[in-house]
Amino acid sequence: MADLGVMTPAQEDATPCVVVATIRDDMEISALSLRLAAQNVRLLRLNVDELPDVDIVSYLDTLELVHGAEVLRPVLFWSRYLLHHPQRAASEPRSLRGEILGTYVSQHNSAFIRTIEELCPRRMNDGAAATGRLAQQRVAARSGIRVPGTTVTRDVARGSRRVHTHDEAKLIGKVVGEHWVEQPPGVLNGTFPRVLEPSIIRNLDVEPAPLIIQEFVPHVFELRVYAVGDDTLAYRVEGKSSAEALWTDIDDVQVSATTLSSAHAAAIGRLIRELNIDFGALDLLVTESDELVFLEVNLVGDWRYFEKAAGDTRVSDSVLHHIAMKVHT
Repeated sequence: MADLGVMTPAQEDATPCVVVATIRDDMEISALSLRLAAQNVRLLRLNVDELPDVDIVSYLDTLELVHGAEVLRPVLFWSRYLLHHPQRAASEPRSLRGEILGTYVSQHNSAFIRTIEELCPRRMNDGAAATGRLAQQRVAARSGIRVPGTTVTRDVARGSRRVHTHDEAKLIGKVVGEHWVEQPPGVLNGTFPRVLEPSIIRNLDVEPAPLIIQEFVPHVFELRVYAVGDDTLAYRVEGKSSAEALWTDIDDVQVSATTLSSAHAAAIGRLIRELNIDFGALDLLVTESDELVFLEVNLVGDWRYFEKAAGDTRVSDSVLHHIAMKVHT
């Protein structure tokens, strides 16, 4: 078909690139893009809230993206944000026609990004065994790590009776999906886990959406562990008065780089292998008896806050190396 002029042949000099689907305020990718550029690795950023003008040129066995005068050949795709982002250009209030158009544009921008993801030869976390929190718990339990008693329900009091055998125990309530709600457009509102006292639980109404209800596990400190390729990088977190304290009470939270004990390293290593991920931020608790308790794995997970608080660049360096290696092999 190319010889007949019906199909243009792929360009041999197309520039290999990494494609990242994210939002414009993703500072981790801003920094990574600059460091990759210093190594002559091109990163094409597809901000779902401000999509650049890119054409897809697909062949039977190759993919090219045309961005201005550039012809790019994607070799790795990393989806960092899967939220539905509303169209931001429209003024408020909008007519029904404007609402329909905004939804149309947003839907098909997302479909455009998914098309590139499907055609790209490699994807970060392509073989991930579990993305949802309950499925992740199942993998953790198979790996020999304790998981909290958990149920999902709109009725917290009913969920409490499933998790506990008595009514005077604290619970944790957390969302089933993303921790962020974007409303109004461009503003992220956090929906963080909450400690629920028994007196509160008895007076709660039925929730408008399902919640994860978990047993509260007393612990000495938290672990944030980053899995990046073959690297496992751990931070010890202490002094959190609440889940959102990392953002709201920064001065009270202590974050330090730490080395995992041999037992913890072995257990977490098994979990990472079972999860089959290129990148993930694992959240765990460590009890007074030094037992690990698994909470969740964030497959997008930011890392610059933990690096800044701990005074290192270990995760940034590891992500840079991992991405660059995938481009060159």
